[in-house]
Amino acid sequence: MTNSETLVVEILTEELPPKALKRLGEAFADTLAEGLKRRGFLSGSSVITGYATPRRLAVAITDVAASQTPPARAIPLLPVNVAFDAEGRPTDALQKALKAKAGVDSAAALSSDRLERRIDSKLRCARRSTKRCAMRSTSCRFPK
Repeated sequence: MTNSETLVVEILTEELPPKALKRLGEAFADTLAEGLKRRGFLSGSSVITGYATPRRLAVAITDVAASQTPPARAIPLLPVNVAFDAEGRPTDALQKALKAKAGVDSAAALSSDRLERRIDSKLRCARRSTKRCAMRSTSCRFPK
């Protein structure tokens, strides 16, 4: 991970029960870390440390990526028998579907590993999003 920092999240609360502090702190830290991990912001070397006092819950997580690129997703296109003619060449219908749904100008511009023929005879295109999800560093204080 090239651009990573330590993320600290702190929540001020009303009085928490002292007997439940450890469990609440761990649940807060684990839930936040799991959400970040599922979205691709954490690396294998990230260290999660939870904190809990009667009036606050906090977590510090090291090696949190500043941004991440979402994984490729499959875009349904057309049935295979409509997408290709008898010789296996792309049809006009496929060209139009690629342009409209996947943003690709022609089937020739697309590598063969990005087209997937599914068991149900449907054709799908793997497309990597150009959008990047980013975490912004902010700090806010609430009035008392």
